[in-house]
Amino acid sequence: LESEKLQAQPTRALTVIALHLGPGAPLARRELDDFVRLAAEALDALAQAAERGEPAHDRLETLARALESCPLPTPPADAAQRDHWVFGQLAQAATELSAMLLATIEAAPARNADSAVRT
Repeated sequence: LESEKLQAQPTRALTVIALHLGPGAPLARRELDDFVRLAAEALDALAQAAERGEPAHDRLETLARALESCPLPTPPADAAQRDHWVFGQLAQAATELSAMLLATIEAAPARNADSAVRT
C-alpha cells in the first residue's frame, strides 16, 4: 500500500500541474522540456521494472542522477505567482521520482545480491 501511495504522488503532482498550465500563457522554458523528457523516461523505466519484476539498474541510476541534476531554477521575484507554484511542484515531483527510482534499485534482489558480494 505504501508503494502504491509513493507511486501515485509524482503522477498526481504532474497531472495537477498539467491542469493548471492549460489556461494562460505557456511557460516556454528549456528547463521544462528537459524535465518533462526525464520524467517521462523515469515513469517509463519504473513501469518496465514493475512489469518485468527486474529493473534495469544502469538505466534507473542514470535517470536518478539526471533528475537530481536537472535544473529547475526559481523564477525571478517578479514572475507570476503561477510560475513560482509550477516550478515548486516540478521540483517536488523530481524529488519524488528520484526517490522512486532509488527505491526500485535498492529493492531489487539482484542488486542486493551484487552489493552483498562486493562488501
